[in-house]
Amino acid sequence: MDIGQLTDLLLQKNKKLSDLTDVARKQQQLEVKIKATRAEIATKDMEIKCLQKHLKAAEQLLGTALHQAKDKLSSFDRANKGSVMSEDIIKYAHKISASCSTAAPLNWTPGDQRRPYPQDIEMKCGWLGQLNNSETNVKDQILKPPAQLGTDGIQIPSFSSNSQWQKGNQSMDLATLTEKRNMEDVDVMSSDSSSSDSSDSSGVND
Repeated sequence: MDIGQLTDLLLQKNKKLSDLTDVARKQQQLEVKIKATRAEIATKDMEIKCLQKHLKAAEQLLGTALHQAKDKLSSFDRANKGSVMSEDIIKYAHKISASCSTAAPLNWTPGDQRRPYPQDIEMKCGWLGQLNNSETNVKDQILKPPAQLGTDGIQIPSFSSNSQWQKGNQSMDLATLTEKRNMEDVDVMSSDSSSSDSSDSSGVND
């Protein structure tokens, strides 16, 4: 091969290499764009998942609200169908107020099955039950009402101190009575002595 052919071959190879270099550069640029696009896709996926969670929560809330609304509408329909006269309501209110049961419990909520007045077990656990049993079960202690009644931290003295106070009052009453009797005896004696003196003086004059 002569020098001219070798030169042509070198020029062709150089052209191919330059073309391949351009292709590689373009592929690098495309790779950078692909990576940026993947990162953006991952960010959008996270946002979509977050929105999906919010949508599910909103769907649950709406479902619950719709269910409650349907129940209320059905109760409204039943109330409209079975309307009650105002006189019956007044009679029922008078019946409730006559038994002193107009106040509901403090933690009562709509739908609660408890009655708006204390039951027997609640009365026994309250102030009255402890006050009735204090003389037999409590001696020189502090009475504490149950915490479930909302009276946690409140204390009242036991009846032992009351009994001591009553005993002290009784002793004081006895002391005052004896003093009064002594004073009455002194008054009687002084009146007797004065009457005897007056009788003696009248006898001397005669």
